[in-house]
Amino acid sequence: MNTEDFFITNALQRLGEETGIRGTWKPAINDGLDGEVMLYYNGNNITYYVNARNEVRQYHLGNIMDLATKHNPLLVIAERILPPVKIALIERGIAWFETNGNVYLQNPLFYIHIDKHAPLRVDKPITNRAFTKTGLKAVFHFLNNKAAINDNYRKIAEDTGIALGNVKYIIDGLTEAGYILKVNKKDIQLKNVKPLLERWVAGYRETLKPTLLTGTFRFLDKKAGQNWRNLDLQSIDAVWGGEPAADLITDYLKATKLQLYTALPKNQLIQQWKLIPDKDVELTIYNQFWKRTNTTPALAAPPLLVYTDLLITEDPRCIEAAERIYKNYLKDEFEID
Repeated sequence: MNTEDFFITNALQRLGEETGIRGTWKPAINDGLDGEVMLYYNGNNITYYVNARNEVRQYHLGNIMDLATKHNPLLVIAERILPPVKIALIERGIAWFETNGNVYLQNPLFYIHIDKHAPLRVDKPITNRAFTKTGLKAVFHFLNNKAAINDNYRKIAEDTGIALGNVKYIIDGLTEAGYILKVNKKDIQLKNVKPLLERWVAGYRETLKPTLLTGTFRFLDKKAGQNWRNLDLQSIDAVWGGEPAADLITDYLKATKLQLYTALPKNQLIQQWKLIPDKDVELTIYNQFWKRTNTTPALAAPPLLVYTDLLITEDPRCIEAAERIYKNYLKDEFEID
């Protein structure tokens, strides 16, 4: 039994203990779904399509709503669902339950709403090497350059800046997780790219991005932040991320929080732009973790990263901008299989 089967089977067992409703689980990866659950109660049964996640946050709602439109009824199973998200799911008539026994189910057979249990403390499983800090850098490279999955290991290492010895473990991890299809003896390709994108977003938020933080600052010149479009990015070899990048790309979101990616050392940044370290954030700077190319926009990070930065803010206006970027720049690449 794999980790996901174990997780869902345990959730169904807890549901039975809480409500008397029995459930059986049929796994399948298809179009963002993880399988089907059939629930039995009083001699009747009902089948739900399942979307399983470790945690459900605000930025997952758009994808869940899309799934619910295509696959009805939908059931979201998770170890933890944030309270505002539970309310949003209920308002949209989408069923959910957590592994701690909290549940919302409304259908022709029964109505159940329990929300009294604290989240369970769970031991972290051994991490798939594709979703470690190093692995996530490689996955970002593959998501931006899907043909690169067939490059030799040395080229992948050079293009991503990761150690050559890690590349095989990352490819093996992607294969084990169901994201690589063997085309023939020599060639492979990414598959299930939309679920892989979601997993990368979560991994970036939780694992990679916190390690990239250089610091938070304010400008010595108070007008510099207001006139951020006029700042010289070339002098610090930098690109905008998050809100300012979205402002540049979409001309829709007005940036109120500045976010920058650069490989320049912290002391040089402070000197070049006359910055003052400050917890009252005006500018947040992160280490650049990917290799810049001629195809990368001169002022903004790659659309995939801008989309991710916006999505994980939990800010509705940023999430709306992220959805625009996804529709205009990413959708055709990630909804092909």
